[in-house]
Amino acid sequence: MIDIIVIRNDGDRPGDDVVDGLIGSLPVALARGQAELDERGQRMKDQTIEGVHRDGVRLGQLLRVNDAVHGSFASKSTGIAHRAQGGRVTSTLQVRRPA
Repeated sequence: MIDIIVIRNDGDRPGDDVVDGLIGSLPVALARGQAELDERGQRMKDQTIEGVHRDGVRLGQLLRVNDAVHGSFASKSTGIAHRAQGGRVTSTLQVRRPA
């Protein structure tokens, strides 16, 4: 059994134990621990953004969004939809960003 203890920031907010019988190697355990911390390390909010089509955007990719209303922020793509109408292609992105 592999045990991993990870501390971020002040270390004052412990998370739940991760118990998974499928974790059988150190690289897998490290990746799972990092994913848990990324998901629960701080409060996140979901947001939908519509804009011009950008080729190469993929699910799970980290993005830098420049928004006239909210300013510039880092986010992670959680959903992508494209629409072509009248010779114009737009993308709607669902992103997750720090609250």
